[in-house]
Amino acid sequence: MEVGIINNLNAKKNRKKNLNSKILQPVIEGLGEVRDTRTFEEMEVALEEFKKRGVKILGVSGGDGTAQRVITAWIRKFGEESLPKILLLAGGATDAVIHAIGQKLKCPRQTLKDFVEEVSQKSIIVKKMKLLKVEIDDAVEYGVSFANGIIYKLEKKYEDDGKPGVWGVFVEILQIIFGIIFRVKKYLDFIRISQCEVYVSSRKLVDGILAVGVSVLDRPFPVVNPFGGLKRRVDEVHYIVAKLNFWEALKNLIKIAFGKLNELHTRKGGFFERGTAEEVILRTADGFIIDGEIFELSEVKNIKISSGPEVEFIVV
Repeated sequence: MEVGIINNLNAKKNRKKNLNSKILQPVIEGLGEVRDTRTFEEMEVALEEFKKRGVKILGVSGGDGTAQRVITAWIRKFGEESLPKILLLAGGATDAVIHAIGQKLKCPRQTLKDFVEEVSQKSIIVKKMKLLKVEIDDAVEYGVSFANGIIYKLEKKYEDDGKPGVWGVFVEILQIIFGIIFRVKKYLDFIRISQCEVYVSSRKLVDGILAVGVSVLDRPFPVVNPFGGLKRRVDEVHYIVAKLNFWEALKNLIKIAFGKLNELHTRKGGFFERGTAEEVILRTADGFIIDGEIFELSEVKNIKISSGPEVEFIVV
């Protein structure tokens, strides 16, 4: 069994614990190779070498964003049908996919040790899951969750502030809420309605949005469940579209985050809808995120989001 592991040295937990190939390589013994990377270019070079060697399992040591970049790069180079099985090592800041597949959250080294033990006992467990396919004009990205509007703005602030962790995010959200309440100019942009046309299965929903979220996961983040109670077919995606004023959003924030409502009565000009669909199409010049990775736009783009290829994730 040939295993190739991309180890993102810039991922939060890897960087904090200085987890590199010198530490991880001895753990997998003769099963394969751990390759340290810092840039997308280095990841792509490693993937090309792994492909030539015929890897059957592609490991990713990093967070959701690292997995998004690695899987997208592989599919772009070698096609959707060529994806090997994916082994996720929790070396980053967020691990929504690990939670979704039912894998216990452990450090990358321990996950590798448990994986080697499962290989020796021939007891590997695999869970299949569809990805999102995000088509931005001629470019294509793959992942599990897409968001724009206020969610993109919050993620960008999180990145700009040096990824301050869970507590840091909580403090930042409080700063934003109180900044808006007291009309602090730099925080008012977070609640600006973004110019974005939204279509769901060819049905136009709204022209402007506070936020759009699309995911193949019930829980796009481990602590929230905005799609609770919704049932989707395998070739559908979850979506939520909101055009709310600040007070409506704040008043209903907990209900929205935990999927406790199907309808929200909005004020004149407002809009809220969640559901499932085969595709969601946006037309916007504002940026967005996929699995925590930030994508900025400089002009209006058509973005089509639909169910993508099926991936086999190894559960350790």
